[in-house]
Amino acid sequence: MVDDMERRKSVYEEVWGKLSKVDVSEHIETKMNLSYLSWAWAWGTLMEHYPEAEYYFSEEKFFPDGSCQVECIVDIRGC
Repeated sequence: MVDDMERRKSVYEEVWGKLSKVDVSEHIETKMNLSYLSWAWAWGTLMEHYPEAEYYFSEEKFFPDGSCQVECIVDIRGC
């Protein structure tokens, strides 16, 4: 169990170390006073560094008010 936790920590540190250095300033978009990066640009950038990465979506969770929640999980090296 400790080995798996250490491996995950190592992967997280590597990914953060690489991606946090990417200059995103020219790709920031705004909508309704919110700043964001487009999914297509962010995913393309991630794939430049980690072409083995995959993503998938969790099952939808519906709420009484009619809203819906979906999670996007990004997997890099099994983490």
